[in-house]
Amino acid sequence: MTSIVFSWMLDPNNGAINVFLHQIGVVKNFNSGNAAWLGNPVPAFCWEIFVGVFVSIPFTTYALLAGLQAVPDEVYEAAKLDGASPARTYFSVTLPLIRPALMVAVLINVMNVFNSFPIIWEMTKGGPGDQTATTTIFMYTLKGSDIGEAAAMSVVNFGFIIVIVLLFLRASKWNSSED
Repeated sequence: MTSIVFSWMLDPNNGAINVFLHQIGVVKNFNSGNAAWLGNPVPAFCWEIFVGVFVSIPFTTYALLAGLQAVPDEVYEAAKLDGASPARTYFSVTLPLIRPALMVAVLINVMNVFNSFPIIWEMTKGGPGDQTATTTIFMYTLKGSDIGEAAAMSVVNFGFIIVIVLLFLRASKWNSSED
């Protein structure tokens, strides 16, 4: 839904963003082509990244809030008694203790972005040309003409996700005992 709304707002003729930019003088003429944000590869890709980040903010916020709630108050009291500044407390206490929640948020966001089909499909369908397409978009477009190649790409995509998860597990020192 968010990508559809942003597509409407970025419409070159009467999108809310273009109307606003025209009113403040950034976009001079709608028909000049400089207002076709989704018609040019670089701005289209930038807008897709923006929408992807915008969509992931609520989940990331909840994950980090859960991590912050797991930090015991006694640790902050000890840091205060030791004379730690707020910056030192953040970097030496808070950040290391929310690392697991941060790692989970990063892993899930990377997996979502890597397989982000709806945002790209609804905003540009991988265009202009194929310049904003990902492997997921290519798989979808191939399903009509070469289902075998699309299936092979899905196996490769799955392999990439497995590698990302294994790297996450290694970085988080999963299955290691700390004494």
